[in-house]
Amino acid sequence: MYHKVTVLGNVGTDAKLYDGINSQYIRFSLASNRPIRNSNGVQEEVTIWFNITKTGHDLTGLLAQITKGSRVLVEGVLVADKLSGHPKIFTNKAGVADAAYEIAADNIVLISHPLPKEKPFISNLMKTDYDIDYDEDNYDEEE
Repeated sequence: MYHKVTVLGNVGTDAKLYDGINSQYIRFSLASNRPIRNSNGVQEEVTIWFNITKTGHDLTGLLAQITKGSRVLVEGVLVADKLSGHPKIFTNKAGVADAAYEIAADNIVLISHPLPKEKPFISNLMKTDYDIDYDEDNYDEEE
């Protein structure tokens, strides 16, 4: 028997490097969105979160690329809960039952880096450059 999973999504947490028993591994979360139609016929997006693990040697180059907001393609196999054989079931912060999907990655491809955050516009003219304070309502308006 054989199965393969391919997921395209956005990195939710920066990848972290860990020392395993025989080799190092990196771990990060990945959000994948999928449009669906609800019972009212309205299109919604459903987000599924995956925990991704990649083992190997010399993962530092990959580690530097996988940052929060990056878009990546992951190929690998599902890792089931050892006791149940299903996804890991847990209670989330809201107190609702949830499932964690684990993927042991064979291949990770960086599609794009996160979009840079816009810097706020800063004017060269400061409030102190004016003779009057325009925050107050004491200036003459044209009628």
